[in-house]
Amino acid sequence: FMTYNQVEGPGGYEGWIARSDNLVNWTPLGKILAKGSGGWDGGSVGVFLGLQGLTLDTVYRVGRFDGRYWLSYLGGRKDGFEVYPLNLGLAFTSSLTNGEPWTRLPSNPILATTDETAGDWANRVLFASQLVRDTARTLGYDYLLLYNAKGRRDNAERIGLAGSEDLIHWHRLSHEPVINNYPGYRISGDPQLLKLDDLYVMLYAR
Repeated sequence: FMTYNQVEGPGGYEGWIARSDNLVNWTPLGKILAKGSGGWDGGSVGVFLGLQGLTLDTVYRVGRFDGRYWLSYLGGRKDGFEVYPLNLGLAFTSSLTNGEPWTRLPSNPILATTDETAGDWANRVLFASQLVRDTARTLGYDYLLLYNAKGRRDNAERIGLAGSEDLIHWHRLSHEPVINNYPGYRISGDPQLLKLDDLYVMLYAR
């Protein structure tokens, strides 16, 4: 099974799931998160499957919270490809692979560009995210959300980090980004956290 994002013409993201028996030929099973909600995410919803394992032997093993599977997603009110502003939300399902629509959290967005804690490096748009569980609670939280963002400071992308105990209430762990390659590179994005023994390693694009 594979979750993925699809863009039709000049429109925004929508999240889908597909199935394959050989990893070559794929059949779409359904749209799991769609545009047109009428809310803050009515124009674009780009999905990122959450709670996958952190170690190399569990990285594609999907975990659950409260008996449900979860994904994080970027969402925006305006139709179009990554049209500002974009915020971050969560959605859940009780069946991972049936292809039916997932349920958005009513408290969405969980992180927004208008939050007082956003900082001038993340108050314009929030992009890709990774939702993980850290059983070691290294940073004091069971659940972590890594994300990249742009702000009014400049046109660079940086990576931020937030923590939660219940997936509903989130707290930014720093007013500044945890990865910042600017100046030099204008993008630090698409974070992916791994754990090798006691060492945490972040893969990202730049």
